[in-house]
Amino acid sequence: MKSRFSILIVAAILLGFTTPYDEDRAELDTLIPRMISLLEEEKIVDFLKMAVCESQKSIIEKVGIEKLAVGFAGRKKDALLGVLKMIKDQTPSYSSDGAEATYKFEKTVGNKSRIVFLKEQNVWCIKN
Repeated sequence: MKSRFSILIVAAILLGFTTPYDEDRAELDTLIPRMISLLEEEKIVDFLKMAVCESQKSIIEKVGIEKLAVGFAGRKKDALLGVLKMIKDQTPSYSSDGAEATYKFEKTVGNKSRIVFLKEQNVWCIKN
């Protein structure tokens, strides 16, 4: 039994572990509307699974996704939902390597006037 589990782990690593949202995360024009839907439906845990970059997953593991979801719900969720709705039809500016996409918005939300998406392992996530 132990060897089967080890084989599954190795296979997942070699094949590249994916989440159910990776298809939605492949392009920003599919990611942003999907994020809007998840926030409108109050599916905060699902939103966080989609939005958080692989390089930031240690935060989720340390704090716990349910606890992060509770802290995110409310004003933070509403502010980000407003930002996503503002940028959904805009074209971002891309970094020279194409790994970062920045959307600037005229109206400051909180203390931010832009949102940056990062492409990691062929999927987009929110960097800031």
